[in-house]
Amino acid sequence: MVEASKRLERLNMSYIGNYENMIVKFLEQGYKPTEFGIALTGKRELISRHDIDFDCSAALSIALTEKALGVSSTYFFMLSSSFYNVVHDEVRETIKKIAALGHTISVHFDPTIYQDLERGLQMEIDIFESIFKVDIKTISIHRPNDFFLNHDKPICGVEHTYQFKYFKDIKYISDSQGAFRYEDPIDNKSFTNKKSIQLLTHPIWWEKDSRTNIHAIERFIKRTEKNKKHQIALNCAPYKERFENEFKK
Repeated sequence: MVEASKRLERLNMSYIGNYENMIVKFLEQGYKPTEFGIALTGKRELISRHDIDFDCSAALSIALTEKALGVSSTYFFMLSSSFYNVVHDEVRETIKKIAALGHTISVHFDPTIYQDLERGLQMEIDIFESIFKVDIKTISIHRPNDFFLNHDKPICGVEHTYQFKYFKDIKYISDSQGAFRYEDPIDNKSFTNKKSIQLLTHPIWWEKDSRTNIHAIERFIKRTEKNKKHQIALNCAPYKERFENEFKK
């Protein structure tokens, strides 16, 4: 019980710090940003990946930080998200801005919503490519189960981020749930020995004013609530006056 309590405390206590400082440490160690699909040597390669589960605006902030550092990453967006819509004009423009900064954009695929996985994935790939005029070569899987964690083949002819060369043959580190899994990015032997690393981050955890992972989520909920009210006001005249009065307070 004590150990479980300590683990919960660690998860809720924020490691959230400065994303820029973390990436700078990789660069100082001689790491070079590397794209998925490139033949890996196993030395000093940093495959930086961002799965966008919640907030596209937070993703743009990270993209701007990386651009300033001369780093390119891959940003994976969900077509099935309950929190954002890639077709919405503001979201669509945000994703295009990320691509314009020199980053790769692709699909973050949730296989649990489809009975026919391959058909669902191909549909999402076709939609994403049509909207953003890109050629998708790699996808990421949302909350992968054991099948995907042990599936070393492309799906629909497209690579995924859990193939062994990205997930087992090199060090894999993730900040899922707002805490580092598979060791800390800087405090591990692979980093010390300058071995290649796939680093998965979720931009929502790295907002500068967030103190813990729970605090980050609560701040996101408040932003989402305000945005929903704004969208309703734009599309519903009876609510517009109430929203404007509330906004003035």
